[in-house]
Amino acid sequence: MGQSKKSCVIIIFVSWLAYLISYLGRNDYSACILEIVNTTGLTRASAGMISSTFALCNAVGQLISTIIINKVSPMKLISVEIFTVAVINLLFPVSNHFYIMMLLWGINGCMQATLLCGIMRIFSETLEEPWLSRGAVSLHTIGAVGGVINYLLAPVLIHFFHWQAVFFTVSTLLFALGIVWCTVIPRFTTPNKQSTVAKVTVKGKSKSIWEILKSKGTLCALIAVFIIGALRESVSLWIPSYLNEGFKLTVTVSTAITAVVPMLQICGALLAGLIGPKANNLFVPTLITFLLSTACFLIIPFISTTTVAVTVFLFVLNAISMTAALTFLLSLYPIRYMERKNIAKFVGLLNFFVHLGDFAASTGFGWLSSVSGWTLTFSVMALLAFLAAIIAVIGMGAVNKRRDAYAKNRV
Repeated sequence: MGQSKKSCVIIIFVSWLAYLISYLGRNDYSACILEIVNTTGLTRASAGMISSTFALCNAVGQLISTIIINKVSPMKLISVEIFTVAVINLLFPVSNHFYIMMLLWGINGCMQATLLCGIMRIFSETLEEPWLSRGAVSLHTIGAVGGVINYLLAPVLIHFFHWQAVFFTVSTLLFALGIVWCTVIPRFTTPNKQSTVAKVTVKGKSKSIWEILKSKGTLCALIAVFIIGALRESVSLWIPSYLNEGFKLTVTVSTAITAVVPMLQICGALLAGLIGPKANNLFVPTLITFLLSTACFLIIPFISTTTVAVTVFLFVLNAISMTAALTFLLSLYPIRYMERKNIAKFVGLLNFFVHLGDFAASTGFGWLSSVSGWTLTFSVMALLAFLAAIIAVIGMGAVNKRRDAYAKNRV
């Protein structure tokens, strides 16, 4: 049975919407972090610890999701995630104790870990090419769209109400999303006589994590996404603080300006979607993005006396580069080099390393900026980006040597 374009679009759109609104349920903390610090008495290090707890639990959750993803229903798994995150966003703003906030945000991180694995399994079992690649790439626009919504919505709600209103609003959206997900997705992903979507043939034998790790190219991809996680999320978290301290902007203004970064970050995912399918070796464009990122990190601290516009431009360029690199490695790489049976598992493993990098850096960069200032912090970030560029060069060689073997695995 052939696939209906309408059905493929609906599957991708509802999955994209689920990822987007769930993303709001994690990024609302970043959008409100300055106001939370100013009004609750939390230190910047404590606020960073809550973010790191999320990242650690998310990383652990990613690993668990990677192990169980082929054994459970992805539709039911995501349903539980949506409603749980909705409840957490309802409780977080009324919990006034640091350890309770950390516990709730840790549970949030663990639950959100099921999303990408679950969606990629739904895609790999219901979508043929080119819809599979289109669906995978579309997920990388979430950071941009979700970031814009949060960084524009948060200042408005904080100005007219309080930071707690941001979490209450997101919680309401999540409860509504849960109803839509449970109603729509089963209709379009379960093949039957009336369905216009047929399950695709899922070829290949399910591999263990250790079997997946045997490839040098795979190891390079894992190390590279670890560094992306360390750089991308940390920069996103601390941009408002940098603008606030470096240019003496108010919390509301610095948070609103930060919305420009994710707004244009979407260009990275779109460029990767155009360039990736044409690239013979996905590590080549990835190398270019890492070199661009290195240059941005080196320049930013030395132009702190110039205009805000120049600084924001460099943050935007860096965000575009990191998003493109993540799209190449987290979505297109598994689709090109893994059998369908193992795509979701490999994506989960990659995403585990992304969030492990996020955890390692969130508190670390917050502490480093407090102790040594932003110049040293950005210098360390530049060093990490350059290390990722070296890893990409090694990955290029590994993929070139085994391209024929990889091609046999492509469905």
